[in-house]
Amino acid sequence: MDDFENLKSFVFFIGTERSGSSLIGYLLDAHPNVVCSNETNILKRCAKSTREETFQMIIEMSKKKARKAEGGRIGGGLWVYKVPNQHQGRYQNLKVIGDKKGGGAAQIIHSWRSIERREKNILSLQKKFNLPIKFISVCRNPFDYLGRRAISPKGKRQGLDWLINDMLMRIEMSQQMDNLSSKHEAFEFYRLSNENFISNPEKELESLCKYVGVDSPQDYIRDCCSIVFKKPNKARHLVKWSDAQIERVLTKCSKYDVFKDYTFED
Repeated sequence: MDDFENLKSFVFFIGTERSGSSLIGYLLDAHPNVVCSNETNILKRCAKSTREETFQMIIEMSKKKARKAEGGRIGGGLWVYKVPNQHQGRYQNLKVIGDKKGGGAAQIIHSWRSIERREKNILSLQKKFNLPIKFISVCRNPFDYLGRRAISPKGKRQGLDWLINDMLMRIEMSQQMDNLSSKHEAFEFYRLSNENFISNPEKELESLCKYVGVDSPQDYIRDCCSIVFKKPNKARHLVKWSDAQIERVLTKCSKYDVFKDYTFED
């Protein structure tokens, strides 16, 4: 039997890295009916590959990451999460396939320059896969996101002002894909708050499963929730901010509904 004949959708992460998207991707990959690879970078790799070759590439990357996850979580900028007792790197009845490359996907889409070209390329991707594309964007308090990036060696070289501009670009690319989903029936868009997920992972994960088109078995939810952090990491306090930088982030983010209620103090 063709492993891909029962597929219902393709999951596509977009947005900002360091926001919890890796965790969400690994949790989806643990579902018995989902394969979600991490950092396969489909937008770059699928151009010269057939639909089946692309999907097989995703499955092989899922298996590779699952083998690494056997040792627990590792750092170095690439986070690996092991969900006990579940299906990372394997599946039963494959219904959903996709890749988590949130921040990198935003960069590639931005490089296409015009809104028209971005729309054309994403529509071509959907036609190639012959599946509805379900976007997932994981957001986080922008000050914690920036704080996390700013303390890295690369972030220290780039500087906080550059990182703010880069974050705003990624948020805008995510918003453009949200707008695209309102124009075309083949696309849907789902925003997930990192803080909300941590505070109520059972409810948020059940909602996410419903969105991608799979059920949420009780043992799957329980095992996934067992590895979720107990509280958000407030990385904003690891960085020295100027009043102008804080005000710029608040002002620029206020035009996006998902970010407008975040503050520096909360």
